[in-house]
Amino acid sequence: MKHTFLLEPGEWLGDGTVWDADDTPLPAQARAAVTHAPGRWFNRAVLRTEAEAPAELTTAYEIEPLRRDALATSWRAYNPALGTLLGRLVVYDAAMLSLFRSEDGRLTGSEALVYRNARRYLITGALFDGEVKRSAWQLELKRRARRRRPPLD
Repeated sequence: MKHTFLLEPGEWLGDGTVWDADDTPLPAQARAAVTHAPGRWFNRAVLRTEAEAPAELTTAYEIEPLRRDALATSWRAYNPALGTLLGRLVVYDAAMLSLFRSEDGRLTGSEALVYRNARRYLITGALFDGEVKRSAWQLELKRRARRRRPPLD
């Protein structure tokens, strides 16, 4: 098995459920665009929930590339609603585990990305404000097919 999410550039689309602080389930869609540059990986993620007042959260991640034979790396992200987030990503067997906190330490969370195949992951996570659950989510993420470029004449 070779992980593909984050470790390879690509676009991913997801569908699933977000539960708010009151445990109300909300249908959700996600999109993640992963790019690589020398010495840095980027993930621009958008999560959209369907409710009476639909919401869209955009998070811009900067990830330190996972070194050869390493099991973990660090990341930093910015989300307008949550502020700066600092995290650690651990890759082991079929799982990618992400533990994170806000820069001020008030918010904490975790997320598990379970490999299904090279084009599919199951993501489950939760965000806490102190001891209080702020939200939880579960989505199936699918890699979008690469667009083929027409041949040059």
